[in-house]
Amino acid sequence: MILSVVSLGIVGLILVVSEYLLKHKILHGEISRKFVHIVAGTFIASWGFYLSTQQIQALSAVLLLGVILSKWLKVFGSVHSVTRKTWGEVFFAVSIGLTATLAPNEWVFAAAILHMSIADGLAAIVGTRFGKSTGYIVFGQYKTLVGSITFYLASATIMAVLILVSPAGFSNQAWLAVMWIPLLTTVTENIAINGIDNLAVPLVVVGALHVISQIYI
Repeated sequence: MILSVVSLGIVGLILVVSEYLLKHKILHGEISRKFVHIVAGTFIASWGFYLSTQQIQALSAVLLLGVILSKWLKVFGSVHSVTRKTWGEVFFAVSIGLTATLAPNEWVFAAAILHMSIADGLAAIVGTRFGKSTGYIVFGQYKTLVGSITFYLASATIMAVLILVSPAGFSNQAWLAVMWIPLLTTVTENIAINGIDNLAVPLVVVGALHVISQIYI
């Protein structure tokens, strides 16, 4: 119980800090959103190592309620300041509980959530900053080639670290199969618009790793 309260409190602290940085114009717009996305998501990825699935599900529900109230009351500009239509914050909260439910262990949970936080967050920041000349439209939503490449590289890095540090381990053949996951998640991130990628990408990671584990482990 104490760990759950502390974990939720840390997420709240991250939101308060991001709001402070936004109001003092240290961070702006999309960058402030992705600051929360990356920092909070990376912390949440560690939950599986010290919280039970039920505790993560409960925290996910609390975060979902908080996001809905914040969106309605317009409390956190650092989270809701984006002008385009998106339900990414809602799917972010839902994804945490659903991923915890479906992931077979804490390592897969961490990898899935890190895709949602680090890979997606870095792709948005790099794409916004450097990708204006490489833009393209997917289902009416603006994407950039630079952002997609960043997502792919971040995904590949996450998967490589997972293979190296996970106690379960992967066979040598699994390396070849796992290298397809970055491509699969990058495509998913491109076609899952309006924030749905926050839910779709982690589920793709969990599903792909499940298939690989059945074949190669």
